[in-house]
Amino acid sequence: MKTTYLLALALVLAALSGCSLLRWSGHPQQIAGVTSGVRPDPARPVPQEKEASPFINNLPRTFEEYTRAADLYLDLADKYKKEAASHQAMKKLYGDTDPAMAKHCGNLSRQLLDLAAQCEEIGRSHQKKAETLERSKN
Repeated sequence: MKTTYLLALALVLAALSGCSLLRWSGHPQQIAGVTSGVRPDPARPVPQEKEASPFINNLPRTFEEYTRAADLYLDLADKYKKEAASHQAMKKLYGDTDPAMAKHCGNLSRQLLDLAAQCEEIGRSHQKKAETLERSKN
């Protein structure tokens, strides 16, 4: 039961953090080439990676990009806070029956709250930058 719970918890946290392993869409021949040394069939092209969002690898440049980035960071902060609250509830649930699990849930909750604070800080910073850009435009 603990193993199943920990695996589910790890998958949830990985999904929240955007873990690339969960959304990797490798070409079957790429996978075969990596795992078994088989070369890809040249007649079957390997799909190219999609172009990333304009502000994932670079800083936002326009008012709209800063506003969108701020909204994304603030939404992510809210998700982290909700997840932290559920871990706090699990900490209370495991409190007497499984102290090690309660401690683990408490640690995860604190880490999630730290991430939420960082996301909020970045989101607020982007909001201020968007407001500055909007004022300088007028």
